[in-house]
Parts: sequence; structure tokens; C-alpha cells
Amino acid sequence: MLTVHTMEYAIFFLLLTMGGLAFLFHEMGPKPDPVPARIFEYKKLESHIERRLYSALVNNGYKVRAQVQCGRYKIDLVISDIAIECDGKKYHSSPERKARDRRKSAYLRKNGYRKVMRFTGSEIVTKMPDVLRRIEKEL
Repeated sequence: MLTVHTMEYAIFFLLLTMGGLAFLFHEMGPKPDPVPARIFEYKKLESHIERRLYSALVNNGYKVRAQVQCGRYKIDLVISDIAIECDGKKYHSSPERKARDRRKSAYLRKNGYRKVMRFTGSEIVTKMPDVLRRIEKEL
């Protein structure tokens, strides 16, 4: 004959087992696919050097946001509190453009970005491991 305590223990362990199984099934179930978020960010990129650096960073496990608005400026890539600018030589070589880039960097630092990193297109194309190391060092 079962006592009340024996039945309570049986019910307790049955419920505990059911909870454990529910947890296991939940953990083994489908996970949200992060790829749509990456595709959404990738589509915002404006140049081949931005796409190249974005892909390298994502493939190395970084969560990267693209074309992030900060006041009147757009930042090419953002990881955490680091702004990354991909500068094409032709577009950023004039004295006026360099002065604008300095103003933009100062504004971004004043508005919460710990570091503003700039990479030329040729650095991104020919020295990607060095670029990734420099970014990782700042993170």
C-alpha cells in the first residue's frame, strides 16, 4: 500500500523529470537564424571595401552594424563602441575631405564612440589580417 509521502515523492519526481525533458526539448529545438540580420546589414553597405571588411569581421564572430547614423554623420561599420570608417583613396585624399574626416572623428568621439578607426581600401584589400588584428586590439 502506498503512503501519502510515497505518492508525493512520486509526483515530485515525475514533475521534475517532465521539467527537465521540457528544458532539453527547448534547447534542442530550432534556433532563430541570425543570417537575415546579417543580410539586412550587408545590404546597407555602400562600397566593395565596406562589404569586404564587414564580411571578414562577421566571419570572425563579430556582431557588426552597418551605416549607423550618429547626428548628421553615417558610420560605415560599428562594433560595440568602435566606429570603423572605410576610406577610398580617391574620395578621402583631398585636404577638404581630410578636414571633414577629422571633424567627423571628433564628433563621433564626443558622442560616445571610444575609438574611430580608419582603413584605406588598399589596406582592406591587401592587408586584411593586419586590419583585423588592429580592430581586435581595440576591442
